[in-house]
Amino acid sequence: ERIAAAPGPRGGIFVRLRGTKERVPLGSFGDGTTRLFSLACNLISVQGGLLLIDEIDTGLHVSTMLEMWAFLFHAVKEFDVQVFATTHSDDCIRGLTEFLRCDEDARGKARLFRMERGASTMTSYDSEEIVSTSDAGIEVR
Repeated sequence: ERIAAAPGPRGGIFVRLRGTKERVPLGSFGDGTTRLFSLACNLISVQGGLLLIDEIDTGLHVSTMLEMWAFLFHAVKEFDVQVFATTHSDDCIRGLTEFLRCDEDARGKARLFRMERGASTMTSYDSEEIVSTSDAGIEVR
């Protein structure tokens, strides 16, 4: 609900959850929450611009991939940001695929590029192709 930076030598970022009065250190929620918070701050800071994210899934548990993509698509729409993200994770791509299946508004707004090792060209997949290749059991990462 609220986020605050604490001054001083032991400062840090604290959050207050809905329905509570206590502030809790952001770090106590784990690396995944800290990573998503950082992603949110970066999205806000480049409003109307471009954000490059290397290994977007780093620090996130496999079970959060769908929610991460949902958050990302909502945020890029709200803050008018174009995102280029890399991953080597099949779980991350599966999360994107599931998100595209569930959210018709997101279709047409995602593109995946695959570059073979040592190749100088890429294969491009639009949203529909991401879903259909996944349905066919073809790996695109």
